[in-house]
Amino acid sequence: MKKNHTAQHNLLERIRDHKDAILLFAKNSHVSFTNNRAERDLRMSKVKKKVSGCFRTFQYAKLSVRFRVTSRLCQTKDIIH
Repeated sequence: MKKNHTAQHNLLERIRDHKDAILLFAKNSHVSFTNNRAERDLRMSKVKKKVSGCFRTFQYAKLSVRFRVTSRLCQTKDIIH
């Protein structure tokens, strides 16, 4: 039978068990501190879907994603502002 622990104890165990993954951003500058960028990249597609109900065609959805990815890459590489 598994013993129930406090939320603080469970958090401490998770930090101890996943310490390397949690601190990876400190060792590797290519790893983001948060996942906010990934969430922001997906947000506009979700907003578009909520406003119109859907994309008219799958081809348009793919084109929209391609445009956003290219735009974000250019901003990241400081090609456009």
